[in-house]
Amino acid sequence: MNCKETEELLLPFIQSELDVEQVQDFLEHIKTCSFCREELEIYYIVYAEIDGLDNNAFPSYDPMGELEKKIDAVHALVQRNHRYMVCKYALTTLAVIGMIVSFFVQMRLWI
Repeated sequence: MNCKETEELLLPFIQSELDVEQVQDFLEHIKTCSFCREELEIYYIVYAEIDGLDNNAFPSYDPMGELEKKIDAVHALVQRNHRYMVCKYALTTLAVIGMIVSFFVQMRLWI
C-alpha cells in the first residue's frame, strides 16, 4: 500500500469501515510511514473532537492514547481473523482427507 491509498483510507479506518485485508495493509503501512502516521493522528484528533461536539460529550483529554488503543484493538482483530482462517482451512483440509480415505476404504470393501 502506498501513501495515496493510505490517505484515502484514513477516515474509513477511524470510522471502522474497512475490511480485514484493508486494515492489515493499512496498519503495516502506518507502522513504517511516519508521514501517514502523523496524518492519521491529525485526522483522529479532529474526528474525535467533532464527534464529541456532535454528541454533546466532552472530548477525551488523551486522543493519542485512544488512537493507540484503537490500533491495538484492530491489530488484535486482524490476528484473530488470521488464526480463524488458518483453522478453517486446516479443518476443511482434514475433512477432505477424511472423505478421500473413507471413499478408498469403501471401494476396497466393495471389491
